[in-house]
Amino acid sequence: MTDILLIDLGGVLVDIDPGRTILGLAHASGLEPGEVFSRLESTGAHLGIDTGELSPTGLREKICEALDRSIDHDVVVRAWASWVAPIPRTSDVIGRLAKRHPLYLLSNTDPVHMEEVRRFGASWLDLFDGLFLSYEHGVLKPDPAFFERALATFGLNPRDCVFLDDVKENVDAAAALGIRAHQVPPGGLTMGFLEEIEIP
Repeated sequence: MTDILLIDLGGVLVDIDPGRTILGLAHASGLEPGEVFSRLESTGAHLGIDTGELSPTGLREKICEALDRSIDHDVVVRAWASWVAPIPRTSDVIGRLAKRHPLYLLSNTDPVHMEEVRRFGASWLDLFDGLFLSYEHGVLKPDPAFFERALATFGLNPRDCVFLDDVKENVDAAAALGIRAHQVPPGGLTMGFLEEIEIP
């Protein structure tokens, strides 16, 4: 039977670097990057928007409160969106995989990052058979409920699936549910890695 591929987003199909967001907010606020980082670290803003508890407007309010600055909504959104960036080879990798496998995207992410990914990754994002996004379901990897809900949503048997993620805790959580799971090395998904784990 053809493997069903469950693929993470950040660090696998797109580049992620919170440093870009910190620099953008530092520029907008006039604070040093280290100060921005330390003030934001304790807010829980990232988890809040990833679980859908915070809207983009709520995110902006929480960031402005933490930085003690009034920053335009669009400026905050642009800075937050810069967390994600393209990996050029992703279009080719997903294009090849989509010809041979059902594909499902399983990601801890938020609406701002997804809008940015849809902007630069439309050519390959539309090749997925389904998207299971944390902010739409209120649950985050590595919680087993994340995977259980994703499987139930798409009607998938864990034994038929292969999960690819860059975070070991997420890989271990999927494996504990009977999903074959592999940790993607730094730099994102490549055809070479897929050959190593025998995914044609």
